[in-house]
Order: sequence, then C-alpha cells, then structure tokens
Amino acid sequence: MTYDRLSRRMFLRGTAGAWLSIPLLESLVPAEARAQGTPVRRFISIITPYDMGHHAAWLPNTNSPITNLAPPAQVLTPGNGHHAIRYQPLRDFVPTSTSPLSLVAGAHFNPWLSSMTIMRSLNHSVRYGHGAAWVLGGIQADAPERGALATIETADVVLNKHRGFNPAGLPHIFCGNAGYGPDTYSYVSSGGPAGYASCLGEDLTALYNRLFSNGALPEGGSTTSLHPRHDVLSRVQEDYRRVRNSRFTSAADKRTLDNALDQFRDAQASLTRVTTSSCAHRTLGRSGQVWQAASQAAVGQALADLVAAAIMCDAARVFTIGAPMLGGTLNGQVDQHEEVSHVPFSTFGGRPSWQLTAERKTAIARTFVAPLLQRLASATDPSNGRSYLYNSLVYFTAESGIAHGYGSHPVMLFGNAGGSLGSGHYIDYANRAAGTFAGGDGFSEVVGSPTFGNNWWGASYNRLLVTVLQAMGLQPQDYENHALNAQLYNRTDLGPNNRNLSSLGGFGYAMPRDLSGENTSSWGFNHYLRPGLEGQDLRQFRNPLPMPPA
Repeated sequence: MTYDRLSRRMFLRGTAGAWLSIPLLESLVPAEARAQGTPVRRFISIITPYDMGHHAAWLPNTNSPITNLAPPAQVLTPGNGHHAIRYQPLRDFVPTSTSPLSLVAGAHFNPWLSSMTIMRSLNHSVRYGHGAAWVLGGIQADAPERGALATIETADVVLNKHRGFNPAGLPHIFCGNAGYGPDTYSYVSSGGPAGYASCLGEDLTALYNRLFSNGALPEGGSTTSLHPRHDVLSRVQEDYRRVRNSRFTSAADKRTLDNALDQFRDAQASLTRVTTSSCAHRTLGRSGQVWQAASQAAVGQALADLVAAAIMCDAARVFTIGAPMLGGTLNGQVDQHEEVSHVPFSTFGGRPSWQLTAERKTAIARTFVAPLLQRLASATDPSNGRSYLYNSLVYFTAESGIAHGYGSHPVMLFGNAGGSLGSGHYIDYANRAAGTFAGGDGFSEVVGSPTFGNNWWGASYNRLLVTVLQAMGLQPQDYENHALNAQLYNRTDLGPNNRNLSSLGGFGYAMPRDLSGENTSSWGFNHYLRPGLEGQDLRQFRNPLPMPPA
C-alpha cells in the first residue's frame, strides 16, 4: 500500500503496475500527515411525507418479526447518569450485497453501510401526527397548542445563519412541495424572511437557476475516469489482504477497506464514472418537478446531480428537501393521508397498509437518496482530500414515524461530518427498564401483540439535533436558549427524573405545547402531554447522543 502526502490518497498496489485508489485509512496515515486539511461541512436533510405507518419499517429487520424487533447485540454504558444503550454494525444485518437492510432502505444503501447510521428510540415529548417544524426542532407557527410559546428557528436555519459554519452567507436551499415540504419545516415555522424561500416550488430549472445564478457561476470543469476492469481487482487482492490483516489497521479502517472493495466490485459491473475534480454544472439536466423524483428515476437522479454539483461548486452548504414518496392509488384509495396512512393495519391486496407505505418510501431511497450518496461518495473534496460524503451529513427521515405517536422517529444518517461523527452502526437508545408505551392510532404497548409498535422509552429526539449542530462545529452558546423551557422549571409533576429543574439548555422546546392555564394535576391534553414528557430524562436534554466507538 502507498500513501500520497500531496493528495492525501491511498492506493493498493498489484502486479503489472496495477493500482487501486482506496479511502483514507486514518490508522495507517503517518502521524505527521493526519492533521492536514480542514473539512468544509454540509448538511442535507431529506424529509418525506405521510409515513403514518410502522416506524419499524425503517429499522434493520431481516432477522426478527417486525412487530417485536430484537435489540442490537452490543451494550454501551455512557456514564454520567445515562442509561445503557445498544448497538451493532449494520453489516451484521446484510449477509449479501443484495440483501435488504430494511423495508424502507432495501438494498439501495448497502454500498455505504460503513458511512451510515440508523437510530432507534429517539422519542418526542408529545403525540404528533405530522412532525412539521418538529422534525428540525422548531415549533409550527400556526399550531393552536403553541399558545404563548415563541416560534423558533429550526436547526437548519440556525446552522445556515452561523457565520462560523457558513462564512460567505451562502443561500439556504429549500426545495419541495408546499403542503409538507420545507416551507412547513423551516421557512414558515421559523418565521424567516422571504429571502429564505430560495426554492419553495417544484421546478428543477428554478432550483438550478437559484444555485448557479442562471448558469453564470464559474465552473471549474470536471474530469472523470472509469473504474478499472475486473483484472485490476484481481491484481491488487494480495495487497488488500496484507493491509486488511495488518495488526496496525484498526477495526474501523478494516470496515472502511471492506466497504471500499465492495463498492469497487459494484462499480466494476457498470464501470461507473468517478468524479476527480470539484465543479461542473452546465451540462446537468434540469427538467422535471421535485414531486416526480420518486416516480421518475431520471428526475430523482437530476435532483441528486443538482445537489451534488452545488456542494462541489460550494454554491450552498445547507439543503432542506421535502422529498415526495411514490404516488398512485391502492385498490382505488386516493387519499394517502386518511385512506392509507391512518389505517396502518388495513390490508390492500393481502398486505398491511404500513408495509405498502414503506415500499413507497423505498422509491425515493432508490431514485434520489442513493444516487445522491453515490455522487458524494465518489468525488474528492479538495478541502481535506476526503470524499464529499465523508465531510457532509445527510439526514433521511419522515415527517412522522407512527400514527399520532411519540416514539422512535425515523433516523437515517449518512456521512461523518468531516470526522466529527462515527458511522456504520444501528444504535438503539431504548431504556427498556422504563418499559413500553402505546404507539398511536391502533398501536399497542403490549410486547408480542400483532400491533405492537416497538415503542420503548429512550432518549429525547431533540438530542439528535444537538448532535448534528455540534458535529457541524457549533457550540452550545450558538443555539441554546434557556428561557425557552422556563414553563418546565421548578415543577414536581414531570416524572421522577425531572423534578425541580432549573435549566435545560439543549436545542428547542422539550415540551412544544403551552402548559399555562392547564390543570397541573391532570393537564388538559393529558393523553398528549404527561406520558411523553415523563418518559424523558430532561437532565440529559442538552447533551449530544452517546455513540459507539469508531
């Protein structure tokens, strides 16, 4: 194996002059070279609508009944009063390269398992039907339960405004449908000025013009090279095995190397082109509407091209995309909200509604998310010689994970935020000692029930946003507002962990409903409020989520 200091790239060497570029293996980088390069980070959130079905469809589920998924195998004890969590490498759930990881993911993300994280048991404090602003930590501007609570900016808006993260003030790119798209999540809910509405419509041409100034943005050009043919792989196998089995190669780097070879094998089959320079946009397709991204592969791939090119051209650093799922009808059912999503255990063609909803999510995973990951993973970021995927954080989720429930918001992350976050694991934050709870419309809290929702008390969803903001380089003083949760201070009725709190910190509202005027012994929305809030340990609200070692 050879390490090139100038390009910060590594190569496997084979016979007859064969060379194969591989990802940087930090444990084998000379010590004096490890500190070179400061990553430029990007944050892309992809939020899909109408997942009122079974959130377990997002989780690795090939070896367990989906109504009672087994926890991951390994235990991590974080300390500092935090309950133990469980985790397991994602590769354990994918015995072959074509094995589906989950109903939603399918096998589409298998090439990037070492760059992927799935989280479970991140719970909201209120029952919710549509996450709206809550997905990114805001509070819906027109929510009647908000009362006197202030409308706050969502995490993506806070991030884009921060001049440490976005020193040039690049635009915050919103794109998606108006009903459940980013204007609901970020623009309307944050009360942001009209200037933030950079792409509230559906047209890809409008997005292109916004990103690249109608094509006037300087373009650095692009060169591509084909992956070597199969004989090159065979000629570097010996060097691969030697590096893989070296006692100096860390376990994390072994996984990275395995993943690189897996991706290379996949790439060989189609001779995928790999981008080796930074900015090319003028030849990109831009026809179509965002709402077609799931149903028309060409549109999904064009959208992926535009986002990836914008990142490589440094035209924007924060993207909030309201991605549709596959449309169409089921046995004549037209209204996906009332006639499909809200009846997760009704059957259509012999299959439950939640399963069909998951398959519709898979469409956007296949046509847009996976192509975006491929483009980011195969291009080198000159800021530090790593891939754009490594330097970015892509968040794939849904507006709600279960019908009117608290529990286990869907969380799929891709990338490493420039090395700030580890990856490659399925992490379950459940505190099983605290028990289960009913998941929402028609879901049971009884383990073993055919309608069991896999809902265990765990960690606050808002801590995911703290984790994201800190991974992007922000400090607590950049986003904390201790006055937001003053309604929860000095109370004794919020559960044994949350008595007489005087400060919470963290990001956003721990309880995004106004409790003033409520009967403190029962609360007016008892089925909405008390159980969800008491199930959280608010003493941990300000802390990022504990994650397994790399």
